[in-house]
Amino acid sequence: MWWIIGTCANLVVAIAYLAIAGVIIVPLARERQVRSNRLGTATAAIFLTCAVHHGGHTVKALLPFLHSWQTLGLNVSTGLYTRLSWDPEAVVWDVLTAAVGLYYLRRHA
Repeated sequence: MWWIIGTCANLVVAIAYLAIAGVIIVPLARERQVRSNRLGTATAAIFLTCAVHHGGHTVKALLPFLHSWQTLGLNVSTGLYTRLSWDPEAVVWDVLTAAVGLYYLRRHA
């Protein structure tokens, strides 16, 4: 059960963080400040890499269901081990991270 909540929370984090990266980088690109505003660009990059990381957790946990991805050499056992890694503490942190991401989007997007 914990893996289901953890997978859902990581999916929300991935989507929210990808959206936050967009909220940050689009205005910088529009104003041609991607190179001059290094802090803003780095912040967008942090959110983008976190989105990919949490998205990876989601994909790994779903691997046993994604038969087409298995043809790419992704191992089902990886997904099973990912599922086992979610304990109550990890899930609580993932849910809180998702909540913070959604809160940010609600306030700034």
